[in-house]
Amino acid sequence: MVKRIWLAMNVISLGVAAAVPTVLQLQEKQEPQSCDPLTSFHCLVTHGYHTRSDTTYMADLLPSTISKIDASHHQRVDEILKKHWKPNDGFFGLSNIYNKALTYGEVTSLGCRQLAHAMNISTSSLREKNNTVFVDVGSGVGRLITQLYLDLSMEPSFNNTLKVVGVELSQERHDIGVRALRGALKDLLNGEEMVNPIEEHDIPHDQLNGDNTTIINSENSTISFSYTFKESSTIELINGDAVEYLKLSKDPITHVYMSSLCFPEHLLLELQNELLQRPSLQVVAALNRLGAFAENKATWIESEVPIQMTWGPGFVKVYQRRPTEG
Repeated sequence: MVKRIWLAMNVISLGVAAAVPTVLQLQEKQEPQSCDPLTSFHCLVTHGYHTRSDTTYMADLLPSTISKIDASHHQRVDEILKKHWKPNDGFFGLSNIYNKALTYGEVTSLGCRQLAHAMNISTSSLREKNNTVFVDVGSGVGRLITQLYLDLSMEPSFNNTLKVVGVELSQERHDIGVRALRGALKDLLNGEEMVNPIEEHDIPHDQLNGDNTTIINSENSTISFSYTFKESSTIELINGDAVEYLKLSKDPITHVYMSSLCFPEHLLLELQNELLQRPSLQVVAALNRLGAFAENKATWIESEVPIQMTWGPGFVKVYQRRPTEG
């Protein structure tokens, strides 16, 4: 079943092979505790930041574009996220979904802002665009996608068209995200009722509307819940298959972030094939290298940026469409 929620959120599902991040340091660092990434991801998460007192990491630095006004707004967003998401949300097994050992981690609140900066998503950059549709593939419990939505759409000067979509395969993580998001929105509205009515309903999977009000599942139906802020910014959570979503969505997707470290190779290839067929796509970021984009140098520019993760400093591959001449 594909569950859909008109709201926004973002997070990362990670594979065990990704547990040892490459770090860029500006000063000599102390010896970290030895952790085996194949047997103890918890060790890496627990000790990742405890041995860094003499180290400055590029992944720990705020983007230079963050202003004092942004910082004040971000502080409020961080407080809301902390209230409605627990630190251990999402950290459980997925053996029923993937036939391989998995672990879980997320982009931190700072990492989310670093990622947005790297993908050219900000209140100032969005003013130059007519429409932005951001999709988080592997959105987990929805923390990242929610933060991105709140950072942008709830900023006082924001008046652009924005849609953020989180697609997560695990129903447990999706449900955690839905509950947390409802609470976050209630806090943001100071306990007042949402302007637009909330609707939940089942829709047969073969009734996909042209306006994308239905996301199909190959099995049963879609459960919908929608919220739009300022009549122009929408947040949406979907519990289902990302490839199917990309095949069916009519949205002009512009930005995609993939929590791809634990994705099987065939899934990663399918996702890339679907994304490359979208002329509206401008930026793709992923936790590992995307060969189909990297090899298409005539169209895509590949770069690597430091991003703060829950397990420590990490890097994200970013692919930006080359500007058209003329």
